[in-house]
Order: sequence, then structure tokens, then C-alpha cells
Amino acid sequence: RSVQDAWRERNRVVAGAMGQVTALVPITALKDWLSVRDSLTNVSLIQRVDLQAITRDRAQVTLYFAGAQDQLRIALAQRNLTLAQQGGVWIISRGEPARAAQ
Repeated sequence: RSVQDAWRERNRVVAGAMGQVTALVPITALKDWLSVRDSLTNVSLIQRVDLQAITRDRAQVTLYFAGAQDQLRIALAQRNLTLAQQGGVWIISRGEPARAAQ
């Protein structure tokens, strides 16, 4: 029971609490971006995904989400996505934490 209570407390979203984060998404092909975009749009905390720029090897996005960043990280992990900060830049990657952005 205490484990369930702790999980509920960690994942409770405070009404009206909104955040945003701009991040890079490493990609090798357009299909990589489309796959990540589809995963992002299926995260219930994420209200909106704005594509800021895209090149051959990365996309830059701004995520608007409900709750705190830790809650966003947990929700992304449930979709096999990792949110990590590297050198002052947020990186969203599939699976394991991304290596340093080039």
C-alpha cells in the first residue's frame, strides 16, 4: 500500500501546473522523427508538440506539458523515450539516455 501511495504522490499532476521544454531529438532519417513525434503525441501529459526546426540528423521541438519535468520524464520513459540534459541542452532519445549532442 505504501508503494502505491508513493507512486500516486510522485505522479499526481497539480491542476493548472504547466511547463515547457525545448529539446533536440537525434534522428538518422525522417521516419525516426515521425516515430518519435507519434510517441510524443501519445503521452497524456503533453498538451502540444511544436517542431521548431529539422535537419538530417536532428529535430528541435518544444513540448508543452502538464505537471513537473520529473513527471514528464516518467511519462516519456513509458513510451521508451528518454529526456536528459547534456551540456545545457535537453535531448529526447529512444531507449537509453542519449550520448552528448554533437
